[in-house]
Amino acid sequence: MNPIVKWSGAVALVVAAAGAARADEAAVAGAVEKWTQQLSSETLEERVEAAQALGAMGQQAAPAVAPLRTHLGDKFYKVRAAAAIALGKIGPQASDATDALLEKLSDLSPSVRRAAAKALGRIGGDAAKRAIEELALGLDHKLFKFRATAAESLGSMGLAAEPFVERVEGLATSDKSKSVRAAALAAGEKIRKAMEEERLRVEAERKRLAALEALRKLEEARRKAAEEAERKAAADAEAKRRAAEEAKRQAEEARRKAEEEAKRKEAERLAKLPKCPACETPHEVDATRCPGCGDALVKGDAEARECPGCGATVAEGAKACPDCETEIGAAGEKEARSGGA
Repeated sequence: MNPIVKWSGAVALVVAAAGAARADEAAVAGAVEKWTQQLSSETLEERVEAAQALGAMGQQAAPAVAPLRTHLGDKFYKVRAAAAIALGKIGPQASDATDALLEKLSDLSPSVRRAAAKALGRIGGDAAKRAIEELALGLDHKLFKFRATAAESLGSMGLAAEPFVERVEGLATSDKSKSVRAAALAAGEKIRKAMEEERLRVEAERKRLAALEALRKLEEARRKAAEEAERKAAADAEAKRRAAEEAKRQAEEARRKAEEEAKRKEAERLAKLPKCPACETPHEVDATRCPGCGDALVKGDAEARECPGCGATVAEGAKACPDCETEIGAAGEKEARSGGA
């Protein structure tokens, strides 16, 4: 694929993703604004619906914290409870509403008190600690309704109420009021359930981290093995290269020695050969002409003859002159001798 086309496609995908993200943000902002406006509706059901819708949006509904806090004071308990639940679902970003939620712990409606306590537990922080301390004090109140409310609220706070779970469970068996005992029993079960869920979560996280560590060690071992294999391969390659170079050097050395030995033997052989009387060049025993100066060669114990045609020296027994190819026979010899006399 053309790199420019490929790059252009990637840019288009990024732009499209950014556009989609902006569109989602715009849609969320529009929904928050819509439900926030509906909180001011004169209809009870519409106000409850708006608070529930904002709660369903969770952290995305953070811009609506202030209006929801205001509606904790709604004259209808259903709206107050829905607002408290929504603030709890928004979580730590709803910390500006903690003081108002603390006040709702003493609301006349049990559902509002429970919702406020649960919301404080979800928001966490100092507000949750203050709420737990106040609720714990309520466990010893002289009026049974306050004790029951305190137990219920602590149960709604779940894991955050863990420090007081034994006091709540003690109230479930020792309080003289049946309604308090029932509320404390249910609250204790909720807190214990939250504690078990947290234990399971911690255990699952521990296992996850252990698995990640095992994978990390496995990857580290694989990496080291790969590095060791690469190192060994490099060492083997280097050893082979050196061995090849050594073999080449030895072969070159053997060739050089063989050439020197051949030259030495050739020199010895040449030293033993007869030499041309004219130029001292060594020649083969059966050579008829010197390889150096080109003169005709005559055996040392033979009589030299002169060619009748060109006057060159001709070896004894030769039938023709090596220079002019004149035939030399017995008659020629006699003619050469008689002519000479």
